[in-house]
Amino acid sequence: MRWAVCMSIGKDFGSIVLEGDSLICYQALCLSDSTVPWRIRNIVQDIFLMVSRSQNVSFSGVSRVANGAAHCFVKWSLSYNFVGSIGVGSCPPCLEAALLRRTLVLLLCLSFLFYL
Repeated sequence: MRWAVCMSIGKDFGSIVLEGDSLICYQALCLSDSTVPWRIRNIVQDIFLMVSRSQNVSFSGVSRVANGAAHCFVKWSLSYNFVGSIGVGSCPPCLEAALLRRTLVLLLCLSFLFYL
């Protein structure tokens, strides 16, 4: 998350929404009454310092299951030192599998709702 803040600050974005699937980080960044665990305290302080210089920055939490495709793509891009975008036809196998799993889960949920 700190890396994402570093990359987005200073750009001419109208607003920035930082999304992550770490519940501990989300609580530390969004809930003022939460106690920040010592393991991430310096990271959270760095993020708050960087964000204090910008306007319209918000944080959003997502479930780890919903973020599976993003995790696959990041892991793949880091292992191949890849930066940039990919075309639909050149999707990495791990990302393709994650998207297929997600699609099957959605279809299963929809068919269950239709059955009711």
